[in-house]
Amino acid sequence: MDAAELEEECASELEVLEAIFMEEYITTMDSRRFTVRINDLECLKSALDIHFVQTGGYPEELPEFSIKPTYALTKDQVARLRERLAEVAEENAGMVMVFTLVAAAKEFLEDMFMEPEAPSVDAPVVEQSAVHNGTAVTVELFAEWNAAFLNCVAERDAGVREAEELRKAAARKGGSAVKVTGRKFFEDRWAAGEKYYEEEDAEERLADAEGGAADVQVDESAFELESSEDED
Repeated sequence: MDAAELEEECASELEVLEAIFMEEYITTMDSRRFTVRINDLECLKSALDIHFVQTGGYPEELPEFSIKPTYALTKDQVARLRERLAEVAEENAGMVMVFTLVAAAKEFLEDMFMEPEAPSVDAPVVEQSAVHNGTAVTVELFAEWNAAFLNCVAERDAGVREAEELRKAAARKGGSAVKVTGRKFFEDRWAAGEKYYEEEDAEERLADAEGGAADVQVDESAFELESSEDED
């Protein structure tokens, strides 16, 4: 294209852009320098301005463009958007492309803000560290725990001793064991453990056997009578 044709192409594009973007199309004293404002995206906290310059050889040459810094985007996001627009410009070399670049910018921004946030690298480490560290043990905390533990042991031993004394007293009197409530029996059995009661039951069975043998009355006359009959 010669210079006149290029100028005509540029003028036609400007008219189309103004008709499409209306208030979002901002011109300057130099018609070849203009701004297109993007403010219709929900993902943006504020409007985003892209400045364009139609160079002397545009559209056979690529247009110049810049992205106005905004707090809606980070520096990294601005760099990524600029890189994407440069790729689209290369793909459309030789054609008017401002509208295509704006459309590409909107699409890229929507896709970028829809990306899930990358998980923090430090988060799993901190969580895992907390699992391993647990609660820090201090002198005061250990003393408190130890006192509670010793108190629990003392109560358990007292219950065991009481149950043992009751059982031995009943055995010495030759009577039946003192009747204990179900709750008391369960608490004593839990506190003393199965092993203790197995040993205690064995001792009781032995005592009952010995006591039973002592209580048996032997009628000696019956044996003497049976002996005399055998001799006859």
